[in-house]
Amino acid sequence: MDHTQYLVSLGKEYIQLNNVDNLLCAFAGGSVGRGDADSYSDLDLNLYFSEGTVEPYSQNVKFKDKIIQLHIDNLPSIEQVYSEPWDFRFLAEARAIYDPQCLLQQLLSKTKEYLVTQKARQLMFLQAKKIVSSRIQWLNRTIESNECITAGIAVNAAWTDAAFLYAYFIHYSLCTGQLLPIIRNLSFYPEYRNIRYYNPKIETKLLLNA
Repeated sequence: MDHTQYLVSLGKEYIQLNNVDNLLCAFAGGSVGRGDADSYSDLDLNLYFSEGTVEPYSQNVKFKDKIIQLHIDNLPSIEQVYSEPWDFRFLAEARAIYDPQCLLQQLLSKTKEYLVTQKARQLMFLQAKKIVSSRIQWLNRTIESNECITAGIAVNAAWTDAAFLYAYFIHYSLCTGQLLPIIRNLSFYPEYRNIRYYNPKIETKLLLNA
């Protein structure tokens, strides 16, 4: 069974049956977008509407025998992509499933062309690094306030965002499922594992500087 094609067909059927008003275009992301979906994959379905017509939100919906991760948003302009490329990097693996006016095709073509430029990659790195820094600042505030549980969440958020950055720039990967296999090959993975599952002998600041 071709799971990618099945999920693409499922997305098309969902749109048809739900009669989504004012929908401009839609695409599948994640494993379906990449074409490597398997029996465990769900459908990451993104619906784009005219600018300013919807309030962006995400939710999981069950449709037939699958879970659809539904993402509702306004169709971004190419200028938005140019200014915030890290936020739109997922468009590099988007698979159009509804695009009657070819609006998505035009956006994806320009986006994919831009994301491989040196200018875009430099900007993406700076934007991703800023996110990681904000996580670390959050961590420091929780430590100062002696909020141990929140500190644990903050340190994992920092590491997750750092892993996304590393996976994208070093391994050209957008796959969430590849994050752990990728960082397992890093020399400081044992230290990460110890702090992830809490080993009081490991100093947090040493791990964050790794």
